Amino acid sequence: TQVYYIIKYTADDVKNTGFDVCNGWGIVNFYKAVLAAQDSLPEPDIIPPTVEITQPLENSIVSGVIDVIASATDNVRVVRVDLYVDGVFVSGDTVEPHEWPYDTTQLSNGMHTLQVKAYDFAGNVGTSENVIVNVDNGIALSSCAVISESNRRYRLINDVYMEATSGRCFDIRADNIVLEGNGYKVTGKGRTTGGVASSVARNNITIQNMKISNFSVGIFMSSTNNSAIRNNTITKSINDGIVLIGGLYGRSYNNIIENNNVSSTDHDGLLINAYYSIVRNNIANYNKNAGIIFYSSSYGSVSGNIAGGNKYGIYISAPSSNNRIENNRDNGIGNTAGGIYPAVAERGNVYTGNNFVDIILPIVTILSPPAGDLPNSGSV
Repeated sequence: TQVYYIIKYTADDVKNTGFDVCNGWGIVNFYKAVLAAQDSLPEPDIIPPTVEITQPLENSIVSGVIDVIASATDNVRVVRVDLYVDGVFVSGDTVEPHEWPYDTTQLSNGMHTLQVKAYDFAGNVGTSENVIVNVDNGIALSSCAVISESNRRYRLINDVYMEATSGRCFDIRADNIVLEGNGYKVTGKGRTTGGVASSVARNNITIQNMKISNFSVGIFMSSTNNSAIRNNTITKSINDGIVLIGGLYGRSYNNIIENNNVSSTDHDGLLINAYYSIVRNNIANYNKNAGIIFYSSSYGSVSGNIAGGNKYGIYISAPSSNNRIENNRDNGIGNTAGGIYPAVAERGNVYTGNNFVDIILPIVTILSPPAGDLPNSGSV
């Protein structure tokens, strides 16, 4: 339509001014038409998009798979944003928000450069400032090892089978470390072996994302403080799945055990003998003794756990005191000797919001709440 009107109104009249039936609008004047078309065209878009990396931040320490997120704007429209790592193209993205999961294990440990480029409809390119990140995927482990270097991250790079018939597969002898399992399996030879063990007053240990089976004890921590055991799967322990206890070097304090799945052990799923422990959101099913046992533990919390198919779901042993046991439940099957079993000499513990098929047995010497306030429906 625009072309039609430009040609129409720039034509040269042949006879009469304007339209006549013999000559129409006149003779097409190409020169005048081109000049008019140039005046009617919009200014070309020469403004590049503005783009920046919003995550991760400059000088971040990163490991494993990270999310790289970019924000891009343009005076017309952004059509694509590309990610570059150390100057090498990784991937393009056309949909807001512009986001890429990136596996940093492809890179060496150390400093690396992230950059994004945004393209608009006219082909203009906007380039972000470089973001420098420090990749620290730690020390790669392909077999059982003694972990002796503090302030480091260790990571499994394959399944591990312990050939030895005694000892520990991963023996932690350092502070401030992360042992990252990456979902790999660690398999032992049974009664005289340990999967992961930390002892001699260790601090700030994280053990996560491991699949441990067929050891005497899956994870053992003694005299350990300010540490975490999370997201592990432990099966077929000859004794216990996870053990956190005091030792010759003192009690264990301020530890978190969360989101683990411990099943089919020949004794206890989780055995806790410590102060100020947080035990939450674990699954402890089908263990021959207790799913979770608090033994001489105080000022801790047991919450949001599932414990069913055991002899005892949650066993609070003497002289445990001043703990909160709340919002735990079974798996719908129940436990043969009691969902929550408080020992005679336990005291000062609080039980709220728990839901088990079988009621608490025996209900004695519970100081808070009073025994008379406990319902008999199986939920406490």
